Amino acid sequence: MSISKAEKSYIQTGLLSAPPRRQDGRSLLDFRSIALETGVVPLANGSARLLIADGTEILAATKLQVQDGPLPQLTCTVTCSPAAYPHLSPAALDDVQADLTALLNGTLSRHRPDNLTILPGKKAWALHLDIIVLADAGNVCDALFMAARAALWDTRVPRTRGVEYKARKDSGFDMQTAPPDFELADYWDDGEVLGGRDTWPVSITLNIESSVHYLDAILQEEASTPLRLLLMYSFPGPILQGMRTIGSGDLSLPQIKALLADGEKYALELMQALNAKLSEEDVRRNQKARDRFEQRY
Repeated sequence: MSISKAEKSYIQTGLLSAPPRRQDGRSLLDFRSIALETGVVPLANGSARLLIADGTEILAATKLQVQDGPLPQLTCTVTCSPAAYPHLSPAALDDVQADLTALLNGTLSRHRPDNLTILPGKKAWALHLDIIVLADAGNVCDALFMAARAALWDTRVPRTRGVEYKARKDSGFDMQTAPPDFELADYWDDGEVLGGRDTWPVSITLNIESSVHYLDAILQEEASTPLRLLLMYSFPGPILQGMRTIGSGDLSLPQIKALLADGEKYALELMQALNAKLSEEDVRRNQKARDRFEQRY
């Protein structure tokens, strides 16, 4: 997004004034209001829709597929709606999608939930996370990670049990001791929650303007800020999993250390707020699942 020099100067002056001023009246460390809902895609194993103050909107969904092999896999794909970036050419939009996919996939693929194994050493669940950016009104990276965490939190892994086929000793078939196949067990709640769902990372974007930094920038603020620092933290911790700078500014080592300490605090606060909301969504989702099960039987 491009803005005029006058608007850029106005935004920068407001951020550096005492007390700081932002266009929407927020303080430097305030997020815009966030609406979050899980279970929004009926055929997905987990899903979430996130909306930041009628602006940035993200839809995330997970799907589990059986794969041959001993280790489960996690892949992420980010797709951007052309309506979210009308000023970009198709080639530029492809670059944005590839960059966001690499950022998300590089962070989340390090996590291996412990309940994705079906038959040890033979079959496992492959977890696919698909995210669509429907609108971008600023701070899209933080929104992506929040939506991803919500969809993964909402994911239910189908319960399975091994099936062993017995043959007579004189039949000529190989008598295996390990179950060669599996079947799905029918439960009212669609399965068990994804293992380690408390550990999924969040992203904190520190928008740095001279001597101050602020959170949750809108598009005009992003366009006027020379440097942004993206920090990805996983839990428990927080544990720093990734870091990226966007822009032309420079940071000294003491500045980086101070920003990392602040980032840890912001990440912990964001994680706690997300978990509280997602716990409320769990109650609502389980009630809906019970209602569906009762209608079937």
